[in-house]
Amino acid sequence: MEAVVGERPSSGTPDFGRLLLRLRVAAGLSQEALAERARISVDAISALERGTRRRPRFDTVALLVRALELEDGERRAFEAAAHPPSPARLAVADPDPARALDNLPTALSRFVGRETELTKIVALVRDRRLVTLTGTGGIGKTRTALEAAAAVSSEFDGGVWLIELAPVADAALVGATIASTLGVRARPEHSLLETLIAYFRHKTLLLVLDNCEHVVAEAARITEVLLRACPNLRVLATCREPLAIAGEQTYRLPSLDAPLPEDAHQLRPVDAERYSAVALFAERAQAVDQRFVLTPENVPIVAEICRRLDGIPLAIELAAARVKLLPVRALSERLDQRFALLTGGSRTALPRQQTLRALIDWSHALLNERERRCFAALSVFAGRFSLEAATHVCAERDEDTLGVLDVVASLADKSLVLREADGETFRQLETTRYYAAEKLREMDAEEECARRHLDYYLSVCESDAAPSGPANGRAWLADVRGLLDNLRAAVRWSVDLGRDVRSGIELTASFCTAWMALALDAECSERIHAALRACDDETPTALRARLHLALAQIAIRSQRSAIVPAREAVALYALTDHDRGQATALNALGYALSRENRCDEADRCYEQALALAERVNDVRQWGLALLNLGVNRENANDFERTRQLYESALALAGISGDDYLVGAANLDLSVLCEVTDAPEAGYSYARQAFAAFERAGDTNGSALALGNMTTNLIGLGRIADARTAARDYVQYARTYRLDTIFIIALEKVAAIAQSAGDLDACAQLLGFTAARAAALDLKRDPGNLRFTDGLLRQLHEGRPDETTEWLAQGALLSETAAADLALSLVSEPPASLTSIAYEPVSGLHP
Repeated sequence: MEAVVGERPSSGTPDFGRLLLRLRVAAGLSQEALAERARISVDAISALERGTRRRPRFDTVALLVRALELEDGERRAFEAAAHPPSPARLAVADPDPARALDNLPTALSRFVGRETELTKIVALVRDRRLVTLTGTGGIGKTRTALEAAAAVSSEFDGGVWLIELAPVADAALVGATIASTLGVRARPEHSLLETLIAYFRHKTLLLVLDNCEHVVAEAARITEVLLRACPNLRVLATCREPLAIAGEQTYRLPSLDAPLPEDAHQLRPVDAERYSAVALFAERAQAVDQRFVLTPENVPIVAEICRRLDGIPLAIELAAARVKLLPVRALSERLDQRFALLTGGSRTALPRQQTLRALIDWSHALLNERERRCFAALSVFAGRFSLEAATHVCAERDEDTLGVLDVVASLADKSLVLREADGETFRQLETTRYYAAEKLREMDAEEECARRHLDYYLSVCESDAAPSGPANGRAWLADVRGLLDNLRAAVRWSVDLGRDVRSGIELTASFCTAWMALALDAECSERIHAALRACDDETPTALRARLHLALAQIAIRSQRSAIVPAREAVALYALTDHDRGQATALNALGYALSRENRCDEADRCYEQALALAERVNDVRQWGLALLNLGVNRENANDFERTRQLYESALALAGISGDDYLVGAANLDLSVLCEVTDAPEAGYSYARQAFAAFERAGDTNGSALALGNMTTNLIGLGRIADARTAARDYVQYARTYRLDTIFIIALEKVAAIAQSAGDLDACAQLLGFTAARAAALDLKRDPGNLRFTDGLLRQLHEGRPDETTEWLAQGALLSETAAADLALSLVSEPPASLTSIAYEPVSGLHP
């Protein structure tokens, strides 16, 4: 059966830049790889592809032809596009036989980013007969599909044809749309589908089925029939969910990338444009306002806008279009009203692509009623959530677990919920979540869902509520990091908004251990003070005691006075029967007193803590009491008794398997070895302490162990290894934003500088650390004070005037400048002075 084919639309020779991009992607080359092959600059290739250099030199074209290994037909088309003939010649010239037939539209703007994705998609189109690009609305599925189709167009002698399904309101018209686009008419005695099969059967042809989601069932049916009957037909589809037919290869298009906040503040504009989201914003902003340029001042703001818009190209383009009216800072400040702000897209775009709200309205309208309720309820989650958490919030009946699982899976298929890389958790994009939250308020269900959300995370934290904290280390810490945003949201709703203050206080107290383990001491302190302000006469005494104890622990970690909150915790626990909490509070109070040289009072606290811990068999507090007693004996130079106490604690830790206690005991033994001039044993203890703290997930302890490794390596004369250890130490402190540890780390580097004879740098670093410690009002550990006092004494003895001058200069350094100075001193260590090299630590967890 022969099809009747009408007039097919023609397409002219593509401009040179677009053709170069097609051929490069078809060859599987990046701009850098092609530049290397052709022996021309990457900038030149980029300029040609963007169209800023429209007429390349003849020698450049020849180099590109060789580098791309073009066949004769491709070469002629390439050369013709580079140097097109005059209009008079075109009037009589034969059409290029190498040109593939297609109806692909010519792009009016540069295709930004997606180079890696485009290369992968082109490879998939060549390898698989059905490829479906999925992803949330506005992510760029259509544009990417068109670029991929253009890149392979020369490989299909039957053409590459775009079938635009977005305007098709009736699914029954999908087949007719394909036929009319191709100019295929069915004969009365044959069905349209039969006619299409006859047309495609002997052609090598690529169909691009764009925007299938609202007619997905019919699009899938027709695609499957055509692919089964036509062996040389290939289909590239775009849809917010898979077509779900045999042989389909799906490719979920990710968001464009944007720099993290900590990176954005340090980026030069030229480096910022390497991030595809920032590059897209900059290009589209310049299109509406030629005065717009990226600057060191606006790069962090642009990066924040791109991150908050989830790297969605359409949202970024809509935001960039507002630059003609608003400075980027004002634009960023108005993002919370994004659905009113981000309007006014291209007049020729589909209506649903002209505003951000319309984009999500389109997807929302395709949901059934149950999916809409669940979609709205999921907006109470901030960040990632598990299926268990979703079930707790969304289940409409006790036995509704499977129903929720099915709905979440369906929303994920429709790209309204994203499945995370771990395969076990999900999240909504921030923009989608704003929209879903509006729908939840319209349903008058916000209060109920927020309460369910709070109840769920309170139950999650209950198992970690003991003052001694978790004992299962890094695995627990990774889990908590994933819960962080939701725990914050639950605390804000319950305490800050006053919706369920009692539960919010309980959640705050339960989560203190996790906040501290994640080195979020300042945030933890702020949340504790908010919870204490919300307490009333009905708040349980033990709950208030836990909050004061956490404040004391934060103060101790930050080397600030902890006596007041520790005393309050001891007094409150005394009114309860919570012996474990009382032992912990007594240990904290003793440590706070010891730091202020009130050692007799401290010892009495430790003895009480020891008795309580033994009575209830709390091995951690028992061991910590022994270690704390040992610290006081060490400060009194009773080193033999100190060792006995430390080794008793280490034995307890070994019996219990408590990694935190193992780390603490090894750490104290390492310090003792420094004091008693046994650096080799001290280094060994410090490495064991680091390994134990890493297992326990105690970031603060890991950092202190790195510091002890550095000090003992200096004592061994292994300066090269000490440099490497100190570099790890400084970077660890900066990665985790450990302010107090950062000061100690720089003091270790100062010691290395002194040993290397760089006395000026040593004095500068000590000047910075002294000023920083004073600004933070730190109560310095006696061991640290002994260390720095020794360095200062040696400096002043040798050259008092110069030392005073360099100390003053160091006091004026910024934190970044001080870190840069320290790292410059330890980043390129000389050859090791011993045959035993320092083993750099592994598994530093940012």
